[in-house]
Amino acid sequence: MIRAASKASAAGKAASAFWNVNGMVIFVCARKGKVVASINLSTIDPEDEDAGEGLPRALKRLVRASGDDVDPEAIALAMVEEFTGICVDPGVLGSGEIREITPLPDDLDPYDADYLPSHLKDYPDLVDLLLALDPERQRVISKAATRIAVAEAGMSAEPSIAEVLDDFDRLAVPGSNPGVGLLDGAIARRSDELSLREIDTGVYGCIELYHVFQQAWAVNAIRQSTNTNPLSAALACCNSAIVAASCAKLERGEQLVEDERGGRLVETHDPTAARTAAVVNALTAMARDDSPTWAQHLAGLPAPLTTAERERAIADDRRREAAGDFTEYKIVND
Repeated sequence: MIRAASKASAAGKAASAFWNVNGMVIFVCARKGKVVASINLSTIDPEDEDAGEGLPRALKRLVRASGDDVDPEAIALAMVEEFTGICVDPGVLGSGEIREITPLPDDLDPYDADYLPSHLKDYPDLVDLLLALDPERQRVISKAATRIAVAEAGMSAEPSIAEVLDDFDRLAVPGSNPGVGLLDGAIARRSDELSLREIDTGVYGCIELYHVFQQAWAVNAIRQSTNTNPLSAALACCNSAIVAASCAKLERGEQLVEDERGGRLVETHDPTAARTAAVVNALTAMARDDSPTWAQHLAGLPAPLTTAERERAIADDRRREAAGDFTEYKIVND
């Protein structure tokens, strides 16, 4: 769209500013059918000398003007005006038509005995128990597993997730929530940013990326809990809870191995092994237990990581990576 608009423009230029309820602010500009730059202003640090890298020089000045006291939406609109020469006044923003976006229905996998979630295959005893449960118990355990995944990722207070969790007590099958889709997209973008950073540096396994993966699996559990097929929901949500627990890392546990198969990271020790085992054991006990409540099984789970623990671990990991402590994690492609 932006490329086509720039071709159609008399000046050969086009730009757009986009923002949403998750605080994401995107500026894109194009000239004569080619995208010049695309930047997420919500993640920019104005103190960073490289902030706005790739932008035209006149726009870099605006990026450095951003900060806590300036709305990134205003910066994005100023960038549109600077690049195109077209004034963006309040009348422009107030005109147009407001449309409600109806999200597409979730495309949920039909898991069963012949098609299992990839990580759950490592726990055949749990799988057999889930397959043998009646549909009502499968539904209940899918909700319990979802709560575990969400707690592991520290996302219980996210509004869209909290709404779905509230539905667990009222509805046999919770409905999808548009906010969850937006949250999923924001998490995917952050995951892509961190993955690209690892590709650029050649150093892999950063702790923050694991914590983003936790969030992704928590959202996956929320989405899968809405599956109308109770068996599919139980298998998928248990899988998500287990993987979310395995991503609760405070330190790296891999080592680079280079042999005839090439360079690859191999886990030398798993700092989350005990946590993952506790989640598997709790889910297995739930699947075996016919009592109406499973509170005693959930009570034995390790406490989820706190925000402070996450922040300290990420900061320490970044410091150690900058100091070169993780050279064995570096894969060099000549």
